[in-house]
Amino acid sequence: MAQEKDKFFKILFQDKLIVKEFLTFFVKEDWVDDLDFSTLEFVKTDYKSKRMADRESDVAWKIRYKNQEIFIVIHIEVQVKNDNTMLLRFLEYIGYFYENKYKSLTMNEKIIPVIPILLHIGVDNWNGKTKFHDLVDFNDDRLSKYIINFEYFPIILKDIPKEELLEAESLFTRLLALNKSKDKEDLKSTLKKLFEIVFNFEDINERKRLRDLISLYLEEVIKIKNKKELLKFIDNYNMEEGMLSWNLDHIWDQEREKGKLEGKLEGKLEGIEKGKLEAKIELIKRMLKANIDIKQISEISGFSIEEIEGMVEE
Repeated sequence: MAQEKDKFFKILFQDKLIVKEFLTFFVKEDWVDDLDFSTLEFVKTDYKSKRMADRESDVAWKIRYKNQEIFIVIHIEVQVKNDNTMLLRFLEYIGYFYENKYKSLTMNEKIIPVIPILLHIGVDNWNGKTKFHDLVDFNDDRLSKYIINFEYFPIILKDIPKEELLEAESLFTRLLALNKSKDKEDLKSTLKKLFEIVFNFEDINERKRLRDLISLYLEEVIKIKNKKELLKFIDNYNMEEGMLSWNLDHIWDQEREKGKLEGKLEGKLEGIEKGKLEAKIELIKRMLKANIDIKQISEISGFSIEEIEGMVEE
């Protein structure tokens, strides 16, 4: 389950709006004010190392900061336990990242700095060390100059109150607030707040794109599987409390009935496998509508690029 969420968040963080909202809301440091978000550029990587190519939760962007460019690397961690090797994993990734970007360097050439940021989405308190010096066992100050001076910026979702996420006029923060919903009524209330942001966009195509992102989030992260009903609900949503409540109640009722039906049909594996395939194809088509890169879809779904292109033609 964590791997599926990792893949989804990697897709989510390829969206410029999401990245801008993420940095401006969560990174409470002065240097963020000097970022030129109009220059945001997603950095595609082509690692020869299979170990690095398989990392599903690291995303890199290039952006203008004052009079220079910087790289921002965002690592999304979806897990329940602390991991004190996070510093080592960041160092490994940044090392490979630089090696991939700079095949050779002239004597006077300098490399662009990388700013590492962790977004932790888990149920435990995060107390992993963020500074490399704190991880290394040394007692002699004469050795300190040889120890890497490195740290990452941690963002721990568990430590941020849901009210604070909802108060921000931000699609991304209200999307994350869904993770903190305690029950169906709480989720409905949070969804209403989320759609208030969506309907601030006048462009109908942008609304549809955001709708697809939200439905993917509900399906892959919150795990609501009734896709057709969910999309119909989002399409018809008109900010009326009654319609919002009725549609979501209907979806939950269908989820329960679907669970009962699947229990009765447990032995009919062929039909179930067919349903899974159809659901996967439907998800791929929605990813394409959301303008997600076809290569990325291929890596996540297991379908070849040719197979995916065939779905578009259908």
